[in-house]
Amino acid sequence: MQAFFHLLALTAPLFLLGYALSRWGRWPRALALPPLELVTVVVMASLPVGANVYLMAREFKAMEGPVASSLVLTTALAAVTTPLLLALLGVSPP
Repeated sequence: MQAFFHLLALTAPLFLLGYALSRWGRWPRALALPPLELVTVVVMASLPVGANVYLMAREFKAMEGPVASSLVLTTALAAVTTPLLLALLGVSPP
């Protein structure tokens, strides 16, 4: 459970930054992107950790447990956060 809160503490600022960029778009100025690119960046940030990270951890025998946990946790969180962020950004299905 401690690993869950640690991972949540690490990822929450990224989601908040993505939302702030999509909402107010001018902060910071270096990241002021056109709307399509901004939506792309925010959606990519909401996606889960890829399976290739787990495969590399397994290959190098390093942190297999935490990486597997982050894969499961970020997949579960992405199932909630990705549609939520898309709704907040006003993206409609094609």
